[in-house]
Amino acid sequence: MAHAVCIFQCQLESEIAPLPLLRHPHCLTRLVPAVEPSLPGWTSGGTLRAVLLSPVFARYDIKQDGSHPEACPHGAQHMERWHYTENGTGIPLVLLHGVGMSHAAWKPVVPFLSKHRRVIAFDTAGFGQSLPLAPDSPPTIHNLAKALADNLIAIGITQPVDLVGNSMGGQLALEAAKLGVAHSVVAISPSGLWQRHPPRHAKALFFSQRYFAKRFPGFSRWLMGSPMAREIMLYTAISPGGRNIPTEDALRIRQDLVSAKAFNSTFLNTEVFADGQRLTIPITVAFGARDGILGKASQRHDTLPAHTRWLEPPRWGHVPMWRDPAGVAGLILNAQTWTPLERQRTDGQ
Repeated sequence: MAHAVCIFQCQLESEIAPLPLLRHPHCLTRLVPAVEPSLPGWTSGGTLRAVLLSPVFARYDIKQDGSHPEACPHGAQHMERWHYTENGTGIPLVLLHGVGMSHAAWKPVVPFLSKHRRVIAFDTAGFGQSLPLAPDSPPTIHNLAKALADNLIAIGITQPVDLVGNSMGGQLALEAAKLGVAHSVVAISPSGLWQRHPPRHAKALFFSQRYFAKRFPGFSRWLMGSPMAREIMLYTAISPGGRNIPTEDALRIRQDLVSAKAFNSTFLNTEVFADGQRLTIPITVAFGARDGILGKASQRHDTLPAHTRWLEPPRWGHVPMWRDPAGVAGLILNAQTWTPLERQRTDGQ
């Protein structure tokens, strides 16, 4: 992976924004080609790279191939770019999907959000059109968070950004916040807030649905074309109201589950979210009252800071974006205007 985490941490450690003043200049040699890889001559030791970075090379004795006598303390590995879609303009807003899904999970919500923000929806490593992490980097939530930071840097986002995630994506957003990547977090039905392990029925449900869809592809596609069958098949894993999900979207849900290259490894590396109590950024957590995957036992409050805002929308299931797209978008946009200080004032009334 590239040095994105280092870049965020260097900025935090130095309390400065200009990239040329990074404490670990080796990181800059990785950042610049990642930001604009399509420019002519952009190769290791290429002309443009040499021109832009020559002052840094000279000052810190960095070789043109990016090597440096003092290795970056945060480590460096090759990074695979994550696929993403982008809509709208303005302040960036990053969307992260759940396990077995893709950026398409946010399709119903994006039209509402993109009226106000630059909306970036990623395919997490090993899902959708993104390749898995490198073989020597298991898809733990921490490794995925570091890869997310790398990919944000790669598209030019070098400052903390507003993160929104559903299920695994919610935990990923919270984990990224611990790395200094998040300006705020909205976590919808986030995983990881259980005591020791995920609910046993969750593994049975997801693995059995994936097996069925792969073993009986024609029949499973036919079921997704039936409103009543969709209601039954998606009731627990997605949300009540599956019959109202467009057939095209339902088929995409099925296809994303079947084709997920890192489904098994990511699910089996699922872990408890820990050490989030010291986060100071605005955090909103929403668990739908009709969430059939993560019940009250998987909604621990003590692992997040006291200022966290907890919501329980009455009609929402585990993945509520199709059930209530306007409501989900409204929660996300309103959360960006809320601060921990406002929570303290409200609690004191």
